Amino acid sequence: MKAFGGIVKLTIRHALRSRVFLLLLALLLLAIAVIPGTVDSSGAADFIKVMLFYGLWSVSAILILSSVWLGCFIMTSDLEKNLLHLVVVKPVRRSVIWMGKWTGVLLLHLLLLALAGGAVYGIVRYRVAGRDFSEKDRAMIRDEVLVGRRAFLPGKMDIDAQAQKMMEEKIRRLRAKGSPVDTTTPGALDTMYKEIRTQAEALAGEVPYGARRSWVYEGIPLSMADRNLSLRYRCYVEQVSTDKQRMTRLLWEVGVPQITKEASAGKSSVFEKDRPAYEMYLLRLSDRPVQLLTGQFHELLLRPEWKLLTPDGKIMVVVCNADPEKKALYFQESDGPKLMVAACSFGENYLRALLMIAIGLLVSSGLGCAFGGMMSMPTAVFVSMSYFAAGWIAVFMTGRSYLSGLADDIGLIVGKIMLYAVVPMSTFDVTDFLSQGELIEWSRIGSTVFFALILRALPLFFLGIWVYGRRELGLAGRK
Repeated sequence: MKAFGGIVKLTIRHALRSRVFLLLLALLLLAIAVIPGTVDSSGAADFIKVMLFYGLWSVSAILILSSVWLGCFIMTSDLEKNLLHLVVVKPVRRSVIWMGKWTGVLLLHLLLLALAGGAVYGIVRYRVAGRDFSEKDRAMIRDEVLVGRRAFLPGKMDIDAQAQKMMEEKIRRLRAKGSPVDTTTPGALDTMYKEIRTQAEALAGEVPYGARRSWVYEGIPLSMADRNLSLRYRCYVEQVSTDKQRMTRLLWEVGVPQITKEASAGKSSVFEKDRPAYEMYLLRLSDRPVQLLTGQFHELLLRPEWKLLTPDGKIMVVVCNADPEKKALYFQESDGPKLMVAACSFGENYLRALLMIAIGLLVSSGLGCAFGGMMSMPTAVFVSMSYFAAGWIAVFMTGRSYLSGLADDIGLIVGKIMLYAVVPMSTFDVTDFLSQGELIEWSRIGSTVFFALILRALPLFFLGIWVYGRRELGLAGRK
């Protein structure tokens, strides 16, 4: 342990003398001091959201970049300068040297994360207290941004069943008209099904003019019946794109359960308590359709006195399309709409965000040390950046909701295979959740530790230690 502690101290001292690390540190201070002060927005809540998002995102990006570069630099500099020979002649295993260097790089960046994260938190609190916000704006900031809210998603539509039904209906119409249906050519029906499924995915989020679309949220704890709920949503007009969006009108309704009778029969067990039967009645939230801008997120407050939660833990919301130009509206599945309920304070949610960034630093610094222990400095930096670029490409290829041909299908398969081997840095980015007041669940943190750190990163760490322990110092240090 004495040798390990000494290596950690030497690593931190060596890092502090690095010019590139000092440059990244200066960029970090610049990001903390300048970015939050230059943010401006028309709305009070949007102002705090943007300041919080860009402030913490820039901190995490700079620290992850710094940890990768410093890990490569620390592991290669001793070899290139023939300084490692002075250590390995002592009774110290190379695995201990590797772990000591990694720990030093990690501890240094965790300290910087704590200082930078505390500075961003303090600046956000100071700007909230110092700005001349109205009481309504402060309530909006408190309820939508500076809070940790658990998100509930509605039940998903069975796209495959809907596509199969549409395909059967299409075949029936074609045969009724006397048109031939190719059922003998290999792949003909698969091609037809793929096209129809794409149409079914588009129609799943479509709300034609004058039509209604309902969402049902299940599994909501009955203890939340006395809390304020928020419906967070975003819709598009004519097409799912940020371009050419405009003002539209929506009319929202909610389902109010009315108890009809107490069920007394049909118990499956003496330990099961029957819930009372109920019927749903629709309640309009406004006398006339509400005007809003498409392509942006909006929130709708659902008050507890409306008693929307059913005895079996469900809430139903309904939207009616009242677009002035009589065009269809579209809701993406990723946008929900989400039902939000406060679950913890902003401070606790902020600490969870810092914990996710710390896990990212643990992975990025370990990868830098692993590649640095196997290669020269330029090669290690190049491989590290290529690794992160591969993760970004894999996320892009697997995140597409629309596949138009064979090339897209191949790209989707390749992207999924790549995600089994690489760790995208976007895995640790939760600034969007934090700025929207959405709770960073412990399940998300646990799955990140298991899948990103244990399953994907640790094997590379062990490979780096193994190669570093067998690297020929005479050849590595020859001039």
